[in-house]
Amino acid sequence: MNKIILSAAFTLSIAIATLNTDAQQNKKAAKARSDVKDAKKDLDEANFDLQKAGIDSTEDNMIFKRDAEKSIEDNKRAIAELKVKKWNATEEEIERYNRKVAMLEKRNDKLQRQIHNMDAANVKNWQSFKREFKHEMNELGKSIKDLGINHAK
Repeated sequence: MNKIILSAAFTLSIAIATLNTDAQQNKKAAKARSDVKDAKKDLDEANFDLQKAGIDSTEDNMIFKRDAEKSIEDNKRAIAELKVKKWNATEEEIERYNRKVAMLEKRNDKLQRQIHNMDAANVKNWQSFKREFKHEMNELGKSIKDLGINHAK
């Protein structure tokens, strides 16, 4: 009889241990499924943010290019006005002035080529390009203005 009781107790303890192990595995599996679901949600949000950033970046690039092209056209008009400007000076001064105007025109053409050839897909380089381009554009604008003011006679 003791053997039967011991045998039943042993079988019962194995059954309880198996059920307990299954329950723990089910809890772990449920937690893993929940974690996977959360990860998928986070991934979807990240993809949405990335797409939105790409759209914002593309719009920013288009706006920047449009503004740069307008500035380049404004510079072309200002340079054309400098070319036709008449003033009393020696031939040497006029020649020096014309060389300066030609240099300004070359700088403006260089900026125009840069803006048309820039690949905006590379965002890392795009930010650097924008910063340098704006600086060059501002310097060119100042040079055009200074040349016009210094030779307004």
